[in-house]
Amino acid sequence: MGYSDLTVAGITVKQTQVGLANQTFWYGNNVTQGILGMAYPALTSAYSGSLSENRQAFQIPYAPFFTTMVQQGLSDASFSVALARNSSNGLIAWGGRTGLPTTGPTASTDLIVHGESLYNLDGRIGGDTMLSPRGEQYARKLPELVRESVGDDRPLTVWTSTLKRTIATARFHPPHYNQLQWKALDELDSGVCDGLTYQEIKDRYPDDFAARDEDKYNYRYRGGESYRDVVIRLEPIIMELERSEDILIVTHQAVLRCIYAYFMKKDQSQSPWMNVPLHTLIKLTPRAYGTEEVRYEANIPAVSTWRGKGSTAKHENPTPETI
Repeated sequence: MGYSDLTVAGITVKQTQVGLANQTFWYGNNVTQGILGMAYPALTSAYSGSLSENRQAFQIPYAPFFTTMVQQGLSDASFSVALARNSSNGLIAWGGRTGLPTTGPTASTDLIVHGESLYNLDGRIGGDTMLSPRGEQYARKLPELVRESVGDDRPLTVWTSTLKRTIATARFHPPHYNQLQWKALDELDSGVCDGLTYQEIKDRYPDDFAARDEDKYNYRYRGGESYRDVVIRLEPIIMELERSEDILIVTHQAVLRCIYAYFMKKDQSQSPWMNVPLHTLIKLTPRAYGTEEVRYEANIPAVSTWRGKGSTAKHENPTPETI
């Protein structure tokens, strides 16, 4: 269908590039066209600015509306219906996966954290460091895990962050895989604590260390981000993932936790304490009863980046296993 005239239930949308409706704001160009059914001026004017700014300014009515969606760079469209506003946070509830996809079988999302990095070995957070020797080994092994997960006969799009360690992890994939970099997939910004170990953070900023342990989801690093901030900036990513195509996401621990919690319907406030091991591919596939999860391990040793509450240990594993 793409950019041709589109007709549904007797309503025609003229040739246009249709924006992607993303919760209470629009993501795309020429957003004033493309609404089918009941259109609201507040919705079409809410495309600029962040979600937090628009949440109170644009109260979307409860009545259902239809919208076409076209992924950037592609020509196939799909239809969705927004069912109601979530009373707990004021956001539109989309009622599961995007409705009536026009192409492909049920898609899967493969999630991995980048290969072990030099900062991981030192127990440091953030930064834009390169892979360790074991991380390099994992990068070379990753295409094999992906073939085991997806197979050889299905196209795959690879998304990475803009940081070196994710790009390096994904560099050995076949050239026919489409690869995109997303700033929204960058690691949680640790502000003034970037590049420090947890012991150094506790020594230099003891109040901040304690406050983050108390409420890790809402705590925002000085000059940086909180997990809540990451969830908000991931909303365009989540909407893009709600399409019928296979995606491999090579990202960072905090970001992967938030994406995983969304698809597995976990409480996001608990996501900061989830154990997401290095050198493991997590395959998520939507089913009628929920999301199916399968894990593929590379069997390449790596440090544990999980930290228990109150811990200053460089690496503390929640299982008896060690490096």
